[in-house]
Parts: sequence; structure tokens; C-alpha cells
Amino acid sequence: MLCGLAVVLVPAGMVIQGGLGPPIPGTPSAGLTAVAVPDASRPDGTTVRVLCFHAAARPFAVGLYDADSDDAFPWDDHSTAWFGQTTEFVLDKLRARSHRQGQEVLAVFNAGFYNLGVEHGRVGSHVAPVVIEGVPRYNVRRLRRGDPGWVFGVSRGLQGQRFHLDEAVPWDEMGSRYVTAIAWVRPLRVAGRSLPLQSDLGLPKLRCSRSSLGWSADSRRLYVLIARDPDGETASIRQWASGRPQTGGLDAREVQRIWEQLGVPYAVLLDGGDSTQAVYRESSGRYRAVRSAYASLTLGYWRGRPLRLFLPVLPTPAAHGGVMNYLYVTVERE
Repeated sequence: MLCGLAVVLVPAGMVIQGGLGPPIPGTPSAGLTAVAVPDASRPDGTTVRVLCFHAAARPFAVGLYDADSDDAFPWDDHSTAWFGQTTEFVLDKLRARSHRQGQEVLAVFNAGFYNLGVEHGRVGSHVAPVVIEGVPRYNVRRLRRGDPGWVFGVSRGLQGQRFHLDEAVPWDEMGSRYVTAIAWVRPLRVAGRSLPLQSDLGLPKLRCSRSSLGWSADSRRLYVLIARDPDGETASIRQWASGRPQTGGLDAREVQRIWEQLGVPYAVLLDGGDSTQAVYRESSGRYRAVRSAYASLTLGYWRGRPLRLFLPVLPTPAAHGGVMNYLYVTVERE
């Protein structure tokens, strides 16, 4: 048990029961499987999934899809298409593309922070650069040493795929350094050391749904943590603002502590709250979706728990919303 949460990690070919116990043999899957366990020690219903990809099972690749890449005006840093593109919608796009390339998609999950549009009068824009297929996009922020946001990057060479966590990367070096990258993610763990959570990037003290990425020092293991808060982000913000005890979800320190106890040396915090969503392939071959975003209204509170009215909104993708960009994991098709 960790932070009141039972965390179950199921890498390909192994099952870790009880969250932090020793691995025991399990049924191998085609690269990935995962188990979600409700928190039995708290009544808030928070669940945590930790997906593990291991290169020894099947070599995998990490890519980035951006909603501005294939809308009516690609790469103009302005997209209204993101709102309707849930992980399931993006999964269908990526599966069709990957099939043509002899690959299959194991997982898709939300990635970086972005502007909703209020800041610039436009719906959907980027807060920092990204790199997609070796091409840097959106030179909208100069990355400086001491900034709270760093760069998660992926390079590929003779030794295979490598993951990087870098500070203050110049714009003119991003394309030569990475084939995939996303800037302005919050570093949680660097070389086995947990960093202080002092700035407000990612609202570290808010307990809500969370998305986080971790990896091993040799880049052969990649971990994706998805924590789902059943109460939703709006309820969490209202509790936080009013001084009420926060129920449901994780704060950034709790996410960091999970990585510490799992012994993961590198980790970053991705966008979270109602942006948290993922879809991943189960051992059966079917895909399971996890999301936080709901159309709902908080009516009040009972014993610290939000009383919420869930509003049916059609079509379903619009009801659940989407995000600006998604990281995804593929393997070569067998």
C-alpha cells in the first residue's frame, strides 16, 4: 500500500502483486498489460494504473501526435479540433497509420500542458515547443535554466531508443537532439533524486487525476502512471479554493512518492486533472479507456465528498473532450 493506494504493476510477462511486492511469473502479453485496483483504504474511489513497457519483451517506440498536425490549417498553433479528439478517436487514427507501417499501437495517453485559448483569444495553442518525427514545432517559449518546465525527449541511434530529461534546450538544437520531444513538463525525478515541488506548474498541491511518465536509466523500461479521480477536477479545485479537505485523486508529491517507492529514477508530470486520459491494450487484445473528463455539476458536499450531477452530452467524444497532444507507444507487428 502506498499513499493509501494499491498500485499494481504488470509488465509484459510479469505480475507484481500488492504494488511493491516481488515479481512472480504471470501470463505474458504482447508487450503490455495493466491492472487497476480501487483504493480499499479510502472511500473516494481513486484508482491508479501503472503501465510498463519493457524492451526485452518487444522493442517499442514512443511518438507524439498533435491535434494541430492534421486539422484544416496544420501547424499554425491554433486548433479547435482537439476538443473532440479523445484517446479512442486518436487511437483509431494511429492504428490506421501504424498498420500501414507494419506496427501496432499499445497505448495512447495525454501529454503536455497547453493553452485553452483564453490567454490569446484563440481556442487551443501551445505553451512550449514539441518535436514530431524529428521536426521541431512551435517556437513559442524560450527555455531557460531554472524554469520549472523541462524537456522530455526521445532519440534513436545505433544503441536503440533513449529517453532524455533536459533543462534549457535551445530551439535550434531540438531537431538534432530528438525525434520526439515535448517541452514544459514538470521534472519529478532526475537520476534517482526527487526534485522540490516549489513552482505552481501542474498545480502540485491539488489532488486530482494525474498523468505521469517514468523510465529506467538504460531507457529499456518505460512506465506510464494514470491516476483517476472520480470526483473530477472542478470539484477538486472548489475544495482546494474553499479550504475543504480534498477528496479523490493525487497531488504531485504523492505521484513523486510512488515513483520513489517503485525505484524509478526518472519521472515527469504531464498535464492532469480533466486532461488525464489514456487507452491501452489489455492482454485479451481489446483496448481499455481511462478518462477523467466528464460533463458534470457539483451541487454540494456530503461528509467531504462532492455531490455531482452528471450531464449527458452527445456525441460521446465531445462529452469527454480531448487534449492538444498525445504520446503513444508502438511495437513492430508480429
